[in-house]
Amino acid sequence: MGRVQGMLDEVVPSDEVQLGMVKRQLDQLRKLVDDLHLLSMARAGRLVLERSDFSLAAVVAERLAWFQPQLYEAHVNTQVSIVDGFRIDTDRDRLGQVLNILVDNLLRYAAGVPVELHSAELDASMIAG
Repeated sequence: MGRVQGMLDEVVPSDEVQLGMVKRQLDQLRKLVDDLHLLSMARAGRLVLERSDFSLAAVVAERLAWFQPQLYEAHVNTQVSIVDGFRIDTDRDRLGQVLNILVDNLLRYAAGVPVELHSAELDASMIAG
């Protein structure tokens, strides 16, 4: 708020760098509010899962594409190897949130580390055990 007020008062320059810093702070606040909302819904037993059948490769590719500028800047190379046609039945948005958290943590704590994501076909005997 102080930075925005400074820009309005013309004490702080209103340029791309300053606006970028404000945007990053707003993104952090939005993420915090979203996380607190999710936690309160889960604690209240009102967290609804909307299951659907979808391609795991598609959701992973979507999330990695979203983070591509940050991954590039952090020198993180990703290698994804998911079996063709590998589908899962779960809440796509919640799985997306998990992937976002993993990538966000990677960017914060392991920048520069190569990342490999692999899947394998599961058969009934692997799941039953």
